[in-house]
Amino acid sequence: MNQTRFTHLLHQYILGEISPEDREELAGLAGEEEYEELLATILAEDLRQQPHHVVPPDDHVRQRLSERLPGNDFWPATKKYRRLFPRWAAAAVLAVVATTGLLLLSKLSKKPAADSNAVNAAAIAPADNKAVLTLGNGSRIVLEQTANGAIAQQGGTKIIKLNNGRLLYQNQQSEDPSTAVSFNTLSTPRGGRIQLVLPDGTAVWLNSASSLKYPAVFTGTERMVELTGEAYFEVAANVKQPFKVKLNGVVIDVLGTRFNIHAYSDEPIITTTLVQGKVRVTDQLASKEKACILIPGEQAVASAEAFVTQRADLEQVLSWKNGLFIFEDRKLPDILREMSRWYDIDIEFRTPITGERYGGIINRNSTLPKVLELLQQNGIHHFKLEGRKLIVLP
Repeated sequence: MNQTRFTHLLHQYILGEISPEDREELAGLAGEEEYEELLATILAEDLRQQPHHVVPPDDHVRQRLSERLPGNDFWPATKKYRRLFPRWAAAAVLAVVATTGLLLLSKLSKKPAADSNAVNAAAIAPADNKAVLTLGNGSRIVLEQTANGAIAQQGGTKIIKLNNGRLLYQNQQSEDPSTAVSFNTLSTPRGGRIQLVLPDGTAVWLNSASSLKYPAVFTGTERMVELTGEAYFEVAANVKQPFKVKLNGVVIDVLGTRFNIHAYSDEPIITTTLVQGKVRVTDQLASKEKACILIPGEQAVASAEAFVTQRADLEQVLSWKNGLFIFEDRKLPDILREMSRWYDIDIEFRTPITGERYGGIINRNSTLPKVLELLQQNGIHHFKLEGRKLIVLP
């Protein structure tokens, strides 16, 4: 059997146009080592190019494919922690998740199937466009309860709620530098998220349980904002007015455009990840101030104990912005803490916390009961949902 024939069969299978006879042939070939590299290449290319045509594998073929393509819910786990997918398969895996909401998860040993009644509570929706805008005069605007259009005026800046849920600051006239600057604060609750366009054109994606403080118009020699939680920035260029982000003990000077900051108060570290351009990160948490300049693909990790730079997994860092949970080598409390923000739930452990680590991909648009059901099917504890409290059982 030549590689041309194998390629044809796999293309037809991905498109859902394969005949029963050819499906049998493909199932036999998929387990042969000589086609392993070719299988990887085809899936990475075809699923990325035609994600809307992906069809879920049937039982017969997926059993054979699973032997050559790790990272799906039907893959047998062979060690305590295993990567979800090799790097060559990232595009293919993300395409499948985006179109099917498929959970990819693995661990060393599977527990018995969970009680199906554990997650039959009313569906808890994932995070949506929810936020509160606090104006400089202290007045508060609950955005999800506010109609689209102009919602406030701050000096010469109009604040507009767009029909896609974004918040836009629109300068209408030149500002008098002597005029006192009005600071606004945009806050998302747990279960909330929002996109914002600042007065200078900088775009910000604000994650759940986060807050951004900024002026209604940028004046002076710099553009300074203050962040808690997590946000992704695409900064508008202005060399005469540098952009800075102030955190709890960390200052980021933006020398480029696109970066992500993860700085929740209930986590011990602040992580700055650069996607494009250049940023300088200054750590003021330690006794001695330290600074570094990041290049694309790097991240700075600051805590009271250390300040280090390292290569970043951009897919994992930006997963929240791209509508996915991507967990790799993560402990269960870390996974559930992130889910608690996204679904606005509290977590209670009624079982000892172990050092087991997990990896998986979940569509963030899934309801909480569906996510818990998928987790339990993969042997990850039992869960009990009481209102908005998630109880982790042995």
